[in-house]
This record gives sequence, C-alpha cells and structure tokens, in this order.
Amino acid sequence: MILKLNSKRFCTLLKKIAVSFSTAFLLIFAIFGLASCKTTQALVKEKITNPEILPVSELVPAEIIWQNVQEGVEMTGFEIKHLGVSWHCVKIDLDTPGIKLFYQPTPETLGHIFSVKKVAAQEQAIVAINSTPFDLDGKTYLPVGITKYENQTISEINERYCALCFNQNEKGNLRAFIEDSQTEENLNQYPYAFGGFFTILHNGEMNSFAKNKRSRVGAGISSEGRFLFLMVATPNFSPNDRNGLNYEECAEIFKALGCSDAMQFDGGYSSALVVNGKDIEKPFLQRKVPTILGFKHQ
Repeated sequence: MILKLNSKRFCTLLKKIAVSFSTAFLLIFAIFGLASCKTTQALVKEKITNPEILPVSELVPAEIIWQNVQEGVEMTGFEIKHLGVSWHCVKIDLDTPGIKLFYQPTPETLGHIFSVKKVAAQEQAIVAINSTPFDLDGKTYLPVGITKYENQTISEINERYCALCFNQNEKGNLRAFIEDSQTEENLNQYPYAFGGFFTILHNGEMNSFAKNKRSRVGAGISSEGRFLFLMVATPNFSPNDRNGLNYEECAEIFKALGCSDAMQFDGGYSSALVVNGKDIEKPFLQRKVPTILGFKHQ
C-alpha cells in the first residue's frame, strides 16, 4: 500500500514537472514570437518611412572618436537606434612593431569549423573576424575563393569575387590592398590573400548593389594601405537576420571613417568581431565558421 501510494505521488510529481516545463516552453516561445513580430513590424515601418540607403548623418556619429585597444589598434562604433543596428570598427596601423596577422584554415584544418572567439583566445588575438565565404549548402565548409597565407595557396581563386591582400614594404611592414577580382595576375604579387564577396568602395567611389539588409562584415583601407579597418554590423535582436545594413550603407561608413577602398566578407549568421577576447558584434544566432582573419602582437 505504501509502495503504491509513493508511485502515485511520483507520477503526480512527474506530471507537475511536465506541466511546468510545457508552461515555460510556451512562455519562451511567446516571448520570441512577440519579439519576432515586433522586428517584422519594425521592418515594415522602415520600408515605408526610411529611404533605401540611410544618409551618412544617420549612419555615423557627428564626431568619430577612436578609443585605444592596444598599441597601434583603435576602435570606434555607433548604434543606429531607430534601425536597431550597431556597428564597430577596428583600425590597425600596420606599421606597428610586431603586428602579425593569422588565419584559419591551415591546410590541415581545411573544411573544419571554428568559434571565432575560441580561436581568438588561442591566438591571444587583439582582433579577429570571420572572413571568406564558404560552402554551407554542400556542408563541405570549404572556402569559396582564395585563401593564401605566406605564399601557400590553401583554397583556389574565384574570379567573380574580390580579395583583401597583403604584401610587405621595404621596411618589412605589412601593407593592405583590395583587388576587385581574384585572378592569378592580380594575386601573384601578394604572399597573403583572403577572398570576400564584392568591392563596395573604390578610390572613394561607391558601387551599387541590392538594398537588402543583413549583418555585415567588411574591410577597408586607407589610400596608402598602411591602415586597415575591420568593421562588423549586426542588428540588436533579429532571429531571421533580416535587419542590418546594406552594402552601400557600409560603404558610406567606411568612407566616413577615412577609407579610400572597402570590401565585404561573409556576413549574416557568420558575422563575428572579437576584440581582446570579447564579443563586440555578433548576430542573435551565430554559427561557427571555417575562415577567420585576425591580428596579434608577436
């Protein structure tokens, strides 16, 4: 009789736990659903009230202030409140003694996927971003475009896309360049090359693209290639990642920051900006990625 009673109590307890779990699940679902609904409403409102490309006065602060991160590295950022989007940009002086770039994948890790934050921690990085687009549909996770490190080609060119490239000047300091197309002729001169999508700013002139808004990852350079700018923009809350910036808005920001040329890397759910071990920009649902570019002190 005692055993039977305890069994009943046990079953009753299980039912209560199940009900509590179900209630909590429904509550979480409702919260996310409401947030998603609000995000959708905000997007609909934006299409009605905002131009396709926001003016630069709404994309950058009236005064751009750079804060020191480490020697030769500064960061600035801005929140576009009515759009629900923030961006941060890291500026790297490539003349800084001991500054060194690193990259994933190596030939041994080709096709693997990584957490940008964990790789940054392992490398003791100042800054790290995701970079080259990759084959997600085929689940090979192979880079779609050039990855070249210390004259070793890890993945092949894709002439449709651009590349961020580096060589060294007579003093042995890195210099950054953006090539519009990944051709052998363009890339042979560089020991380092990392493929992206498209050039969005060239000699101070912006290129035109579709106006869809997403999380964005990009790189810009000053006219002489001494300063490299790495920028990531993400919506504050957007499960479907359909709120962010378009390519031309990113170009406006890069231009305002002092860039002559700029390009786009892989954005969307792959977006990541890690500075001194901290996530500075990341989308709501961030995925692991097979391609990472970062900088550290030797």
